[in-house]
Amino acid sequence: GLEFGMQGDGNLFRIEGEVDPSKKFALDIDGLSVPDLAGFQRYLPEKWPLCLYGGNGDLQGRASVSVDAASMDFRITSDSAEIGNNEYRFSTNLDVALKSYNPALRTGPTFVSGSYIKIADASLIREGETESKPWHAEFVIENGNYSILSRKEKAEKEDVVDLFKMLGKSEARQFLGNSTGSLEISSTISSLAWIGVLMNERYHSSTSGSGTIKGILNLDVGMPAEGTNLEIKSDELVMTILYYIASGNGKIVFQVEEGGERPDWLIQVDLTEGNLKRPDETVAQVRDVDLALRAYIEDMSFEKRSQYYDLEFSIPSAYVDDMAMFNDYFPPDSPVRLTRGSAVLVADIRLKHDDADGFVSLKADGLEAIIDGQSLSADFKADISLVDGVPADMMFDISGSEFRLDNVRVLGENKSFNEKDWDAVLTLVRADASWNDPPLLQAEADLSMTDSRPIVAMLGNQEDRPKWVQNMLTIEDINGKMELDIANDQIVIPYAFIDSDNIDFGVKAVIDEKKREGVIYGRYKKLHLLVKINDGKKNIDLLGAKAK
Repeated sequence: GLEFGMQGDGNLFRIEGEVDPSKKFALDIDGLSVPDLAGFQRYLPEKWPLCLYGGNGDLQGRASVSVDAASMDFRITSDSAEIGNNEYRFSTNLDVALKSYNPALRTGPTFVSGSYIKIADASLIREGETESKPWHAEFVIENGNYSILSRKEKAEKEDVVDLFKMLGKSEARQFLGNSTGSLEISSTISSLAWIGVLMNERYHSSTSGSGTIKGILNLDVGMPAEGTNLEIKSDELVMTILYYIASGNGKIVFQVEEGGERPDWLIQVDLTEGNLKRPDETVAQVRDVDLALRAYIEDMSFEKRSQYYDLEFSIPSAYVDDMAMFNDYFPPDSPVRLTRGSAVLVADIRLKHDDADGFVSLKADGLEAIIDGQSLSADFKADISLVDGVPADMMFDISGSEFRLDNVRVLGENKSFNEKDWDAVLTLVRADASWNDPPLLQAEADLSMTDSRPIVAMLGNQEDRPKWVQNMLTIEDINGKMELDIANDQIVIPYAFIDSDNIDFGVKAVIDEKKREGVIYGRYKKLHLLVKINDGKKNIDLLGAKAK
């Protein structure tokens, strides 16, 4: 099924530098079995991200070359191709059409409109990975052109280019590797997981969903060049970042800021009307999410998977349906359990390999909680500051963060408290936290309260409380300090103490799923109270309470 034809003027003795204008050859392939697609890799530039690793297929088409013109129309099909990049390899059905035509190599570009790549039933091949859901994609060059001659080469050539001499002096891959041009691309793709691969899955980021791609791909020396702008739209975009999964209507834009063999890419993701949840949640409790992500990747390389990049991540607005979702941040058997309440969430975070800054703000009106069996409601606001950290290890310095309670209500059988003008503020003087699961927190904090009334009410509802607790006076402007460690599903409070002239209140405790031990100390003038907790059981001691 092969036919090869040549023609020329028959002159055997040509003058030096003279070109036969009628010289031409053509190759027709009616059908050719390809036992190993990896053999075609020699025609692709070394820096290209797509590699042919194996599989068999069929080749058919036609190519013709004259001294100043060339055309090609080839099609390769395979139902067992192995393609990919480094460790990300896929077994797939492959259909590739390469169409190009140039009537004047020196004066005009090569047109490649109609060329396409179609991938179907593609499955990931990687050791230790479960087989991914098969995906498909179709990339079509709607309109495009490129040149295999650089500007310098064009300037040095005569009116007629002897393509035969160029073929004899160069490897085939150099023609694509040296090409310049612009391609208008359209695509449909059923899986966007490759975007997470492109971002090296840094900061626990990944993507999924399906979408359409349109835009311009500019080439210089065979690589994406400045001016490249590709836009992906998806009605079901799923973006994972910092252990949170966001899903909704999405748009992803790829732009090349600086070209070359290792170009600089700007990747922007915008998601609207989305939902946000943690991986273990079946129903998302954060809705109406607007999310924006911006990654600037310098010296993009598909060979090195270790490069770092800056990431900007923001949530201009989101709505938390149920604050009880944050109970997952507390170790099992924590004395604090959130029961009801909605909130507004805003975040703006900037991450580098060894640095972080930004904030997360959470504001909840009518938050309800149970603290050590005592019902409480309040308005709550958390302003979490990121001042430093090592995002690569998911560790962050959140010193300076502030947590505020307003409009506190204490509900109890014996004593209650319900005042709008009361507030308490906890400020983290020093704090290191991890975003891993389970979370980790080591902190020293300052605590200030308007007065002692809520504490008096909570002590008044303890079993076997002494009568004088009910008669404790209100002490204003209370301040204190606190140390807190949360790690390995355990809460440790080495020290927490607030004091004034007439009242003191202190806590030391160790709380985890297996044990609950500690002391709660209270003083009013010369009267002392100690609530001792062991294995979840409480008893009250009035003698030597402070020393104990």
